[in-house]
Amino acid sequence: MSEICPECGAKLKLIAKYCQYCGINVENLLKEKNKDIDKEKIQIEDEIESKLDEDIDPQKIKKEEDIRSKLESEYQEKIKKLEEEYINKIKKEKLEMKKKYPLFNERQYMILIGIIIITIIVLIGFFLGKMYRII
Repeated sequence: MSEICPECGAKLKLIAKYCQYCGINVENLLKEKNKDIDKEKIQIEDEIESKLDEDIDPQKIKKEEDIRSKLESEYQEKIKKLEEEYINKIKKEKLEMKKKYPLFNERQYMILIGIIIITIIVLIGFFLGKMYRII
């Protein structure tokens, strides 16, 4: 790839610091050229920013903010509704599971009550036996 010398128009190698024909310092010229390009770039950016600033309409911005806040509040409401529906669904499923699969069935309740009654009778007998010790 080659550049053209701005002084004599000869083709230059990409890494050349000086023109091999006229001896001009090409590197400095390229730096100056890049500086000019940077200045033009900054000017263009400034023009774009000023045009953008002119195009900004406060009423339009307020309208967009209102729409955004309205959409956000609707979104929050939908999320709350979905959460409530999900929680209610889980509660219903838990109740159905308890009805289908109770912790104890009737027979197990009767056995549990029997064990409790026997334990109470044994404890009463133990304490009464200590009080009326027969030797």
